[in-house]
Amino acid sequence: MKEFIGFRPKYSVSGAGSLPPVIRARIADSVTIREGGAVIDNGTTGISPVAGASTSVFGYVVGFEDKDGFLYKHKTSGFAGTMTESAQGDTYLATTTEGVAALLIPAAGVVCSGYLNAAALSSAGSNVPGYFLDSAGATSGEEYLLESSASTTKAQFKLMPGTTTRLATDPEHPESTRRVMVLGIEVLQAYDAGA
Repeated sequence: MKEFIGFRPKYSVSGAGSLPPVIRARIADSVTIREGGAVIDNGTTGISPVAGASTSVFGYVVGFEDKDGFLYKHKTSGFAGTMTESAQGDTYLATTTEGVAALLIPAAGVVCSGYLNAAALSSAGSNVPGYFLDSAGATSGEEYLLESSASTTKAQFKLMPGTTTRLATDPEHPESTRRVMVLGIEVLQAYDAGA
């Protein structure tokens, strides 16, 4: 999986720990979606980025594909919309006529390596398992966690043990001051949303 800046699904808390299957989801018209972003489901109109707190997370974007099942970046023509490649996560701006879908890992029961919008512990508890965080969608983007929202009150994401049982730092990035392990708490159950 690409090392984009936002949410990186790691394992499931249920079953054998493997991630649930990737699903395809239609992108809402005139919406920009980023790899690593947390998204919401708008029903028949498609998915859009999480805008901030108190929104149930549907899934985490891990790529894009066309209506024929090919990864979008391998296509050179025939699609409306705008694909922008970036090391921090490719983005796709949907229009009303494209056949591009976002590839998602459903959020329910999935632990991710998330990315804080500020250094951990600028706010008390922002790197402590058991604390909660909200999405920074309204301020920094759907691919970030709002570091200043750290609280013992239930929110969209719960910090999980990382490098130790007392630190939520992603064990694959122990030097990071921003990458933490989180479990989506306010989530929608996934289904194949189609494209």
